[in-house]
Amino acid sequence: MRKGLTESMPDRELLNIYQSVGGVKVTVGSDTHSLEELAKGYDYANNLIAGNLRSVVYVNRKPINL
Repeated sequence: MRKGLTESMPDRELLNIYQSVGGVKVTVGSDTHSLEELAKGYDYANNLIAGNLRSVVYVNRKPINL
């Protein structure tokens, strides 16, 4: 999204397919290279996975439960 794209990767269609086969966990990342870009598009991503998908947070490469 930070490079001017209009859809995320994966896009809504692919997330729907993932859900339809039982997928529930996703991670959100931005490939940020500067502080100004940190969390850019996070609200969009959070709304995209709202519903039956659940975000997973990693600390030191280990998932934590929120």
